[in-house]
Amino acid sequence: RCRFCKHLPYEERQVIAPLSNIYPESLQGVYRAISIRFQKRHVEKCHYIPREIKDALRALEDDNSRGSKSYWVESAIRIGLRNSEDGKGIVFCPGIES
Repeated sequence: RCRFCKHLPYEERQVIAPLSNIYPESLQGVYRAISIRFQKRHVEKCHYIPREIKDALRALEDDNSRGSKSYWVESAIRIGLRNSEDGKGIVFCPGIES
């Protein structure tokens, strides 16, 4: 969920800047959800996100080290995210080693 427009009712967020909420189905879907859905479709349209943050995100687009799916999966695992046992989402499991 976009932390900058989360205070607005869902219907209003969808009019102003769609895709303010993203729910990847697996760790392998995090890259697509963040880099394509959220950054490309929401960030540019959401006028609640400060300009300096938008500029910083644009600068990161040129950093190839953050552009691979494996980077996103490994980063998610490092902070405690795991695929759910039923394969229908992501769960937070702090303290579990990969």
